[in-house]
Amino acid sequence: GSEEGAAAAAIAGRVVAMSAALSSLIQGYSTGVIGGALLYIVPEFDLAARPAMQGLIVTATTIGSLLGTFSASRLSDRAGRRGTLLVSSCLFLVAGALLGW
Repeated sequence: GSEEGAAAAAIAGRVVAMSAALSSLIQGYSTGVIGGALLYIVPEFDLAARPAMQGLIVTATTIGSLLGTFSASRLSDRAGRRGTLLVSSCLFLVAGALLGW
């Protein structure tokens, strides 16, 4: 009845809120990782006097996230939400391992 529908809507709202929070956490993590990588990128490419270029490098992670979102929506249409989550989690794991290597 009405109470079951309200409970289901409340759970769905919580899931959406948790997904948004986790997405923000991952974006913050990515920004933190690139910030640490800048310590090595700046001297390697002589970017100390070019803060705009440093900002562009950090912004590239956000642009990558945006493009990933568009491709994930198409993948979700084809493979479903679980398949998309599995693929994106595997890619995140592999990319994280490569960054550590």
